[in-house]
Amino acid sequence: MFSGATFAARLALALLPALAACGVAPVQRGEVPSGPPVWRYLGQHGRPLAYDGGVCTIKVPHEHKYPPAPRAAFVETADGLADTRPIVPYVGRHPHRGRTCTEQGWHLHLEGPDAHGMVFDEQVGAWRALAAERRPSNG
Repeated sequence: MFSGATFAARLALALLPALAACGVAPVQRGEVPSGPPVWRYLGQHGRPLAYDGGVCTIKVPHEHKYPPAPRAAFVETADGLADTRPIVPYVGRHPHRGRTCTEQGWHLHLEGPDAHGMVFDEQVGAWRALAAERRPSNG
């Protein structure tokens, strides 16, 4: 039988060739590699569909890990990217581009309101759907 110290020494010697054969990571010379890219936005802007779409509501300069999309909708400045599309506030469910937006509270879209069925609500500072007229009951 081996003593504890002798066994540990023999095990280390047996494993030495296996440990020496392990790959060695290359040494990075020069600059330290950076992390994933980030893009700086100057305020509210549209989000790419791959990142849930819609509009980012942050009003001050900030960064995201996603690029501007579509790129043509943004202007690049020394301070960051600015979305040139209109960003329009809405509140509640409303008609929107032939469909119905089901967002309940205050939210933003990248397009203005439909021509009919909308009114600007000064109290909340957003477009809302006109209330449906009550129809007389049959009876």
